[in-house]
Amino acid sequence: MRISDGFDTTIVESGRLRAVGAPPVAQIIGAPRRGRVVASATVPLRASAYDDTGRPLTGRHLKWYLGKRMIARGDRLTVRNLHPGKAVIRLVATDARHRSGQATETLRVRGVAARYLLFKAPLLVSLRARTMRITVASSAPATFTIAGSHHAVGPRPRTFSVHIRRGRSPLVLRCSLRSPGGVIRGTYVAIRRAP
Repeated sequence: MRISDGFDTTIVESGRLRAVGAPPVAQIIGAPRRGRVVASATVPLRASAYDDTGRPLTGRHLKWYLGKRMIARGDRLTVRNLHPGKAVIRLVATDARHRSGQATETLRVRGVAARYLLFKAPLLVSLRARTMRITVASSAPATFTIAGSHHAVGPRPRTFSVHIRRGRSPLVLRCSLRSPGGVIRGTYVAIRRAP
């Protein structure tokens, strides 16, 4: 540093300085406005990250987390099947010197009512039958209830046995499909027939 009052001049030198650099700067691109999504939505996200020299960071230098769980590596992430509530997406960028910077995006996930993709049950039931088999699939994770029994269902078809009473009158069973977004109620009816 050089200081002068116009007549006299003083020069002062500092000791040797060492630049430690700065952690990467990271940004998440593509999040929906205000972070609001429905549980059935597919959300594509993209990473933008640079080290302290301005060089972009890609590939293995980028990690994606959902809460505390790492879910992907690389420049892009596609998020789907989120649970209703708050979901925090975190991007961590690490440079060649193992310095890390991060960005977060909070998604507010709204549940949607699941609907039936498949409901397969017999239209005719034996007079002597004590059980029958039903196959159900739903558009989103849900709980299917029939004859007092509860079953977790989803997009992949599930088949289970339902206990029924013997009798001659038509078989009438209340059923429902319940998900965080709502509930669908209905009635299953089958005709009894002699074996």
